[in-house]
Amino acid sequence: MYTKKFQEELKLSKKQSKEKDNLEGKEERNKEIAESMLKKGYTLEDIMALTGLSKSDIQDINRI
Repeated sequence: MYTKKFQEELKLSKKQSKEKDNLEGKEERNKEIAESMLKKGYTLEDIMALTGLSKSDIQDINRI
């Protein structure tokens, strides 16, 4: 029923959505790890290097 182009666009859209969800999940997990590292006394530089989070992201976590 659907055109081939529509089916391809739908497939691409689903793939992009899944990739976005995966990236968001990884970022959330990295924030949880960073919070744990802060509690254990890791330096900001170490947390940035190990999680890939920015300085401002880590500082935001530290304020919570």
